[in-house]
Amino acid sequence: MKRIIIVFFMVLLALSFGACFGKDNYSSTALSSVSSQQANSSISQDSSSSQKESDSSIKSTAISSLESSSSEQIISSSSIVSSSSSQIISSFSGASSSSSEPIFSSDTSFMLSSVFGFNVANDTISVKPIEYDNIVANKNAIIQNSVYTLADKASVVASLKEDLKNITFVITAEDGTTATYVLSIAIEDLFDTYGNGLGNANGFVWDSASATYITNYGGATEIASGLYYKGDILSGNYLVSMDLSLSNLTADATFMLIARVSDTVRIRYIIRATSDTQIEVASDYNDGYKDLDYTVHVSAFTYLDKINIGVVVKGTDVAMLFNGEIVYHRGLEELSLSQMVVSASGSMQVSMDNIVLNNSATQVLAEYTECIKNYRDAIVGNTIGQTHNLNKVEQDLNSGTVKVNMANTTTGGPMVSFRYNGNPVAGYNFAVTGNIRVVTVSGKSGHVVFMAYQDMDNVLRYFINRNDSPNNTCYYRINDNGVWSPSQTTNTMCP
Repeated sequence: MKRIIIVFFMVLLALSFGACFGKDNYSSTALSSVSSQQANSSISQDSSSSQKESDSSIKSTAISSLESSSSEQIISSSSIVSSSSSQIISSFSGASSSSSEPIFSSDTSFMLSSVFGFNVANDTISVKPIEYDNIVANKNAIIQNSVYTLADKASVVASLKEDLKNITFVITAEDGTTATYVLSIAIEDLFDTYGNGLGNANGFVWDSASATYITNYGGATEIASGLYYKGDILSGNYLVSMDLSLSNLTADATFMLIARVSDTVRIRYIIRATSDTQIEVASDYNDGYKDLDYTVHVSAFTYLDKINIGVVVKGTDVAMLFNGEIVYHRGLEELSLSQMVVSASGSMQVSMDNIVLNNSATQVLAEYTECIKNYRDAIVGNTIGQTHNLNKVEQDLNSGTVKVNMANTTTGGPMVSFRYNGNPVAGYNFAVTGNIRVVTVSGKSGHVVFMAYQDMDNVLRYFINRNDSPNNTCYYRINDNGVWSPSQTTNTMCP
């Protein structure tokens, strides 16, 4: 009886160990258990009575064994669940292995700072026509000439749309996502209308072939356009310099730089063709009446190649330059906040290049000061009407004196005007003061005449008669629309 109990216990114990060592071990132990149980069954049949006597012991042992077996089964079941869980984890691990493959970015971030050295503002760059031509010539190197930031692992390409005047940037993210950025190109055209829509917007146009601005008459005989700098017409204080190439010169064809407030308040700097080979450089002014005092500063200049002209406008004053040298200065009190207008007439073709513009008050003042530092305005010059024998007047501009030598001659004396700010002393209100010294040759007489003059039919003459005798006289006469008044003596004995 003791042997049976021991065998049965051993069988259960073997089963318990099998459960602890996994499935394969568990199956092998189970087969062993079946054989042992068959042997125990035989023994049990031969000794049934003994088995009965020890029923309670067997029951007790069997229950204990079964509890143990049940516990082992639970452990085994737990093992299976754990194994299944392991398979699930393994399955997730497989998914994780799949998701650990590179995840491509869809970031298309792009920020453009400059293109060809031009800073970007409000998705736009501003360029001059010649600078735009350079962009067109290098349109395949836009990226190489751009400063920008770009998303990591993204790429960018650029293309110029000449018809739309813009550059399109296409950004491609790492995962193939694309985005587009459009940069506008604002071409700073130098010429447009002036005043309140006056003149010709296309009077002077950019010619890419010659890289110059050229006249564009369009069937007209005269064109005029405002000159612009950084989007605004030049006004107030400004300077202009340019090289001119002239062709098809015909007499009286002109090219002008005009400091203009209105058509009746302006100073004109004029290049005029006098023949098919020669030009003259001149200027005039208008103070509310008409264009006056056409004065030639450079005459009979034979045109062979480019010439350079310029103006420096400081408020009401205009300095005029020809080939780098100041040739004249005019000032006009009414000329405040003038605008720069460019004009051409006749069939003369003009090309403009090396155009320099500036409207910095500080720089313009410095340039103006440099221009006039060795320049003196004339003391006398042309009248607003007839002028006679100006060449007979000697002017000392440094001392401010004028000398006229009319010795041994009674005719052909000069008729000229005093000047102020480069213009004749004229208008509705003016005054002239100074000292005069008249020397006559013994036995001769002469006179000096001061006139308030509009034309020969409208003039007031003030005479100083110098006689060989002590009877010097001063008198005046007035011509009113061609009718002379009687002489009016003011002092029979002038000093």
